[in-house]
Amino acid sequence: MAVIDIDHVTKDYGHKRGIFDVSFSVNKGEVFGFLGPNGAGKTTTIRHIMGFSKPQDGTITVDGKDAWKQADAIKRQVGYLPGELAFPSGMTGTQFIDFMAKERQITDMTKTNYLLDMFELDPSGVIKRMSLGTKRKLAVVTAFMHDPEILILDEPTSGLDPLMQERFIDFVLAEKEAGKTTTIRNLMGFIKPDSGSATIDGLDATKKSAQIKQKVAYVPGEINFPGNNSGEVFLKRQIEMLGHGSWERCQEICDELQLDATANIKSMSKGMKQKTALAAAFAADSDILIMDEPTTGLDPLMRDTFIKLIEEQKALGKTIFMSSHIFKEMEETCDRVAMIKDGKIISRIDMNKIRYNPDKLFTIAFQDNESFQHFTSLSYDLAEVKADKNQVTVKVNDQKINELMNDLQHYPVKFFKEIKQTFEDYFNQTFKEEA
Repeated sequence: MAVIDIDHVTKDYGHKRGIFDVSFSVNKGEVFGFLGPNGAGKTTTIRHIMGFSKPQDGTITVDGKDAWKQADAIKRQVGYLPGELAFPSGMTGTQFIDFMAKERQITDMTKTNYLLDMFELDPSGVIKRMSLGTKRKLAVVTAFMHDPEILILDEPTSGLDPLMQERFIDFVLAEKEAGKTTTIRNLMGFIKPDSGSATIDGLDATKKSAQIKQKVAYVPGEINFPGNNSGEVFLKRQIEMLGHGSWERCQEICDELQLDATANIKSMSKGMKQKTALAAAFAADSDILIMDEPTTGLDPLMRDTFIKLIEEQKALGKTIFMSSHIFKEMEETCDRVAMIKDGKIISRIDMNKIRYNPDKLFTIAFQDNESFQHFTSLSYDLAEVKADKNQVTVKVNDQKINELMNDLQHYPVKFFKEIKQTFEDYFNQTFKEEA
């Protein structure tokens, strides 16, 4: 179903500037990329979608609403992040956020506070004096704060540093992912399924949720800590409340994660809060760990530390359920993976079939065309052929690799290379098949 539909839209500014007979649609749940050089018409198209400009020809609808005639209704429904930022003069960031919350009739500021933490934004300063990067963070927060169903993003990471760009991408991917967090919330008993049932260690997830919380260490995707205490106070209370785990082990984990737990939680960055949640989960010494996007906000080094900690828990025989969109985490830590799309499981895979796949891919380039032609006439499974380069990629089972090596002895080979098949390859192929 098309949520955004652009049908033969033209806006001619003269001198070959504008957009001309543009047509495309964006489906529900889709991340649609709009690529082009400066001046190609990207922003002009987006301004028409938002109802800032009226097309000379053609029509645009957003969720069935006419983009020009019903622009006010669309603006309430859409999260819009412009490429060129312009804010009301004289306002502080806090005043602008309050203004946007009032305009959108937002009373619960939980999502807003979460975004402020994630992007490490102090909105108290006067907007006019903010750097481009700080203004961009403010625009990101106000674009996402009302939990919109539709997001229109024009050069969204312009002005952000590499770490903030990575966080933005993590956040957008998390917003897009269908059903992972809902599944986990059902497991933890936070919501009740409309049909079916979920059990953990034989306990009904809805009826026995209090007992499950005593047995399970849980890392949520969106972290909210109670009160105004230090991380150390929070961690000690968690251990005391659960009645298992130890402060000594917790300190060891904090050291491994390079976490200063004495800092006040409210003043912590998104990354520090994530480390605090991980420390609480790992130090609890629970038999079951449930983790929703556990490395969001962590830098690559800390992600490697997280994988090490997961491997330690696996060695102790712990049961771990983890959602993630980072392939390396899944490939290195998981035994089995289920893929979910539009709220439905579309595939389940034993990761050993990825790690130890008996079917190998080899790319072979030959010195001359005659050798290439002769080899391709043999009974090998050809995955890809590049005749102009005398190159072929063959799929060979482990049992036939010796046969391949023997055959290649009769040809002048330029190079021979194994192509490693990864979980990301499997994921992409599965989603293509489901499209």
